[in-house]
Amino acid sequence: MMTDALMPWPVGAFNFDWYPDHHRTVVLPDIELTNQWGVDYAPAILPGSSDAKDGHPNDTPQFQGQFYTEQTNLLVKDKDKPLFLFSTMNERGAKA
Repeated sequence: MMTDALMPWPVGAFNFDWYPDHHRTVVLPDIELTNQWGVDYAPAILPGSSDAKDGHPNDTPQFQGQFYTEQTNLLVKDKDKPLFLFSTMNERGAKA
């Protein structure tokens, strides 16, 4: 394989309520597969979003940082692996 790392695009793939299940059923199997390939898995995390400008205010709320913390706690157990934080741009509206 001609790559050093694989980074999925998870934006919109999960929310606060079911991230632990997404981590168990999607992320962990992906990590196992990329390990077999000899490629690093570089997960992306997101802090939540408002998307108020598109009519979906607080579509993926931040829950005062709990959404970000939940993802980070499950992913940083292996500190030598890359991690990417996706933060939104051009958002308007309150972030809860």
